[in-house]
Amino acid sequence: MDNTVKIWSMKEFWPHVEKPFTWTDLPSKFPTKYVQFPVFLAQVHSNYVDCNRWLGDFVLSKSVDNEIILWEPKIKDQSSGEVIIFLLKILFSIA
Repeated sequence: MDNTVKIWSMKEFWPHVEKPFTWTDLPSKFPTKYVQFPVFLAQVHSNYVDCNRWLGDFVLSKSVDNEIILWEPKIKDQSSGEVIIFLLKILFSIA
């Protein structure tokens, strides 16, 4: 409820994502992983974001104002962490 879209990398945790499908030990012994910080954060809406979907390398995000935005998350420079967001606003009135 902070008007942002966050993206986490699952690259280093992918073995843990697959592990539940073959887990045979007690559930309490499952090695839970906690990822606290996203690799990307963008504030592209002025109200709460209630839905988002990937469309190739682009993100479609929708706010509670029924505004849908198509945008591309880009990191300009890995060392500085500077982020550029390419926006293509598509406004829909959802009734």
